[in-house]
Amino acid sequence: MVISAGIGDPCYNVKRILVDNESSVNVLFYSTFLNIGLSREKCQPVVSPLYGFNNRLIRVEGIINLPFILGEFPRQVEHLIQFIIVKSKLAYNVIFGRPLQIIFGAIASIPHLKLKFPTPSGIGTIHGDQQVAQSCYLRKAQPRSLVTLSIEDFDLQNKDIPQRASPVKDLTYVSLSDQHPSRTVQIESLL
Repeated sequence: MVISAGIGDPCYNVKRILVDNESSVNVLFYSTFLNIGLSREKCQPVVSPLYGFNNRLIRVEGIINLPFILGEFPRQVEHLIQFIIVKSKLAYNVIFGRPLQIIFGAIASIPHLKLKFPTPSGIGTIHGDQQVAQSCYLRKAQPRSLVTLSIEDFDLQNKDIPQRASPVKDLTYVSLSDQHPSRTVQIESLL
């Protein structure tokens, strides 16, 4: 499911946030980090790598704590969230992982394309954006580069190759059933 939410101070409305129940971290992609006006000096350095994204090792650029606003007034809630910043070319700006879902008490319903979470004014709801999700999927599914393969001219009518397969040994017909003698198979006569 893909949603939008407010991130940072001042608050920026960030689109293309992937709600991922399987992600064990909250990820802010480096391009988004720069687009919301943050600088490298604001992140804390990290020495541990991140495994994921096609089982590859990805270098973490840093960690930053940012305000994250979910929902719209009056049913909205804000928490200070720790994000891992990575340089990776994905179609999303943020990955809303399990830690974020736990902090907000959020429940994602994929069939309904809704994310629900408790607020002081009642239950907040965010509707997933199916068109944005589809465009992210299409962007992800596009081939990275086209490869042209040349096809040479081959003479498929080579006279040295037999046109039909022929048995290697003498074959004998064997009936599969006494009740249906017409149902037969061929086996090697020496068997």
